[in-house]
Amino acid sequence: MEARPILNADVLEIIFKQLSIRDLLSALLVNRLWCREAVPIYWKAPFSYTEKRSMVASKTYELFLKQENRTVSTLYDYPLFLKELNFTNLLATFGKYESFIKIAAILQMLTNRGVRLESLIMDNTGANNDKLYGSWTAPEYASILSSLVFVKIHTPFQKNKVVKSLAKNCTTLVCICCDIRPIRTTSRE
Repeated sequence: MEARPILNADVLEIIFKQLSIRDLLSALLVNRLWCREAVPIYWKAPFSYTEKRSMVASKTYELFLKQENRTVSTLYDYPLFLKELNFTNLLATFGKYESFIKIAAILQMLTNRGVRLESLIMDNTGANNDKLYGSWTAPEYASILSSLVFVKIHTPFQKNKVVKSLAKNCTTLVCICCDIRPIRTTSRE
């Protein structure tokens, strides 16, 4: 009987990086090897796609928050795979009242787990909440940002705290795309 060729993990990783998120999700279900190789890619940017996916990711992260002092009974430590954080989509998954507390808890959990982001994305939602949008600039989260390579910020900030934080904490930046001018409103007479 002739042996079937098996794709090794390195080849699977290269292939999986080319798949759409939907196809990657299907690949997760093939077998253990494929799942083991696809999960880190699938969870690399859980807040960067659809609103539904962002909601699932935030619910998963909340499970890890609730279990912070205990062992979580999941197959993988999903927060460890995070490489790209779309902060705008993360904020959108929570109500206004709970946003600040939950965002702070998630950022602290990521810091405690030693997560190192490669990309940070913040788009303009029209909301001008400097405290909420600037929460990631707190010094206690500097370790998460230290490995950033790409930053895209298109939202206004009242203070220059964002740029100062990027300059201080992000020593490996290769690309930064910023538009942090305040939104000008025109009054109608």
